[in-house]
Amino acid sequence: MGKPLAITEKQATTLLRAAEKQNAVIEVQTPMGLVRLIPSSVVRESEKRQDDVVGHF
Repeated sequence: MGKPLAITEKQATTLLRAAEKQNAVIEVQTPMGLVRLIPSSVVRESEKRQDDVVGHF
């Protein structure tokens, strides 16, 4: 079983919303390590896979 996120779902949602608005990648340093939040707006269409879950983590 995997480890839980080092940030809360509410924090991740807020950060993803800000990242979408700025078309940016957000990196958060936590005690567990680096958490990188990448909004779909910065991913090239050619890199998106149809079977990927979108908007969930």
